[in-house]
Amino acid sequence: MGFPDVAKIEQRGGSLYTHLMDAPTLVMALKLAMSLNSLMVSLLYLYFSECPHFDYKFVATFVGRILATLNKFTLDECANVLMAMKNPQYYHEKTQLLILAHAESVCLTCKMNLEQSLHFLVACRYLEKVPENILIAIGELVQVEPFNEDLDKDLIHEALDSCCCIHSNINVLAVARIYRECCKALESDTTIHHERNLAILNAIATYPHLEPNYTDLAVASMHKGIADATLEQQCRYLYFSSILEFNARILVQGKCNLYTTQTSPEVMKHHKTLQEEPKLAVAALAGIFSKHSIQSNIPRPLHVQMLNSTSQKMDTLDPNDVAILRNVTSELESVNFNKSIYATEPGT
Repeated sequence: MGFPDVAKIEQRGGSLYTHLMDAPTLVMALKLAMSLNSLMVSLLYLYFSECPHFDYKFVATFVGRILATLNKFTLDECANVLMAMKNPQYYHEKTQLLILAHAESVCLTCKMNLEQSLHFLVACRYLEKVPENILIAIGELVQVEPFNEDLDKDLIHEALDSCCCIHSNINVLAVARIYRECCKALESDTTIHHERNLAILNAIATYPHLEPNYTDLAVASMHKGIADATLEQQCRYLYFSSILEFNARILVQGKCNLYTTQTSPEVMKHHKTLQEEPKLAVAALAGIFSKHSIQSNIPRPLHVQMLNSTSQKMDTLDPNDVAILRNVTSELESVNFNKSIYATEPGT
């Protein structure tokens, strides 16, 4: 397959030294160059998509190699390439459609296992539309296959979180099964796993029929490990606190403290990050300015500034975030909250 392009290596001052090779050596070199299996091709494409360096020749080479080995792809390889295409520079529409068609064929012939199915579900969150036959086949398999102890636990909660992104298409019985497995892990595991907590809270908020009893367990886990939560995780906790109405005041103990009355450099750094990432800011604002939160906490001037700056960037937000932001505004109006009173710190 070749990268860089071996056909042009001599034009760049290099040499393949082919004149020094005998026939068997040349044959072995060619075999090695073409011997990358489908799993390796998909993994390399995925890993390079997450690197800051970009080379269009590399992408073109690997797209060709993906198409050449597509008939050998399992759902795992399909998922790897689809996840790589969340990077716009690695997105190729025709290849994506062919991969989805192949994945559909794999599902219709039942040539997949539980781990591959969950992995593909994780990739589905990056797709605008997933073929119905794929989701039906995966849903049926998830309902009947046993979740063994050696199954990657992270894969389970990642699949659950992804199901919430495609909730209108996925079988609710399959979601309920994945949800139960996540809750079992939450009950039995003593380690704090914020992404698992968030996946469970997301599922409860998205699917009303799921048992809400685990909200308290997930929130208790959040309380224990809040000091290690990232800024993104805290923002998501705030968002779910507005929907599920649990007390997010505990976040004041976190290292990203969004409720603080101080204006330390670290706190200001987080607020600056939120001004640059309006999607995260919307999630945080939903919790900070929710009705039950306003009644128990006085929003700080920094929060009002965040609300004002995010509102000015409404044209960059997707429709869901715009709806959340408008709901925040309506909540403020319903409690007669006057933003101008809190727009600046007292004495400034």
